[in-house]
Amino acid sequence: MEKKDFKIGSEEIVRIRRLSQTIIDIGQTGRGVPKVIHSGSKGEGLDLKGSDLDIMFIDANFNVYKSETEIVHDGLTIPLIVNTEETQPCFAQLSLLDNDHPFSKIMSQKNHLGYMLSNEHYKQLCMQFYNAIIATNYMKIHGPCLSDISDKIDLAYCLQCNKWISQVQPWLRRTRLHSDAVSGWMALASFFYVHKNYFASLSVINYAMQKCTDEKIFTGSITSEFTFVQTHVLNLMKNEKLYTVLKAVTIDPLLFHWKSSIIPQELQLVVKYNHIMYHPTTFAYFLSFLCYYHLHDNISCRHYLKQITYSIANSSIQAKCSSFNSLIMCGIAHQLMGETNIARMCFQIVDTHDIYKTTNCAASNFLNLDVNFE
Repeated sequence: MEKKDFKIGSEEIVRIRRLSQTIIDIGQTGRGVPKVIHSGSKGEGLDLKGSDLDIMFIDANFNVYKSETEIVHDGLTIPLIVNTEETQPCFAQLSLLDNDHPFSKIMSQKNHLGYMLSNEHYKQLCMQFYNAIIATNYMKIHGPCLSDISDKIDLAYCLQCNKWISQVQPWLRRTRLHSDAVSGWMALASFFYVHKNYFASLSVINYAMQKCTDEKIFTGSITSEFTFVQTHVLNLMKNEKLYTVLKAVTIDPLLFHWKSSIIPQELQLVVKYNHIMYHPTTFAYFLSFLCYYHLHDNISCRHYLKQITYSIANSSIQAKCSSFNSLIMCGIAHQLMGETNIARMCFQIVDTHDIYKTTNCAASNFLNLDVNFE
């Protein structure tokens, strides 16, 4: 293991930590509960000894709008308007329209453009409110944040705008593509399975599968043919930017690296030799099968075994290399169900026909070993 892996974890582990923290943040959000986002090193999945804790609190008392015409008067929040007149690049003033509101008198600062939210007054009020709750002068102002007296926690109170303002529109058109969300969620589901948290794994799988709709195009496929639904969606989006189209309608392969620590034990023989790629949908069926197998739900096991078989037969969603990987998963599932003859047939097909030599070594091992997955 490299020295950097010892300190912060491998790239795979860092990604899992980041996704786990995102799920925790989402799960802790609810009606009457302030929205919290972990940022900094923890939010990025890095476990750095001695680093402080960076937390963003979304202040539900305010809503930020691009213009006055977009304001929704709900009687619960204070509307703020973005004003970029006479400001430096990347900065903005937030205009308060309701000058009679109690908050306006406390937190606003008047200039020739009107009443603007005062950054300093707002932080002072947040600090006083926080210290009043815990009945001590525990927090202090530290730059844009509130910090504890030991400088171990940084709290950034944030205001939410539900639409992309014009200043950040270029971010949406960046050419760099990020990891596909479905593949990321499936990696997290696999992580939960490896740690025997089967219900958490199934919850993540169900969430990820909501994104696997008929119009999605698998980028790992070598076919150039699209289904009717895919063609129709592409025609509807023909005037959109390429990045927008790719983000909306594609699903990337799920990749496990050599000797991956988050791949199910049942597939460890596969990554013993090289990296391996799976279609996220087929892997989701297999992982669901494994979870229900350990939960002793035979009916659900049968259901997902049928789904695995269907996905292999449906060549429109499978690339050649990933179809062999799917056959190995199908064989393992039959092996676990006690159907050894069908399992051997699946492994034999891969061992004989995988001209890419990506999975036939593993298939040979499954054929030659009396594999016990318990």
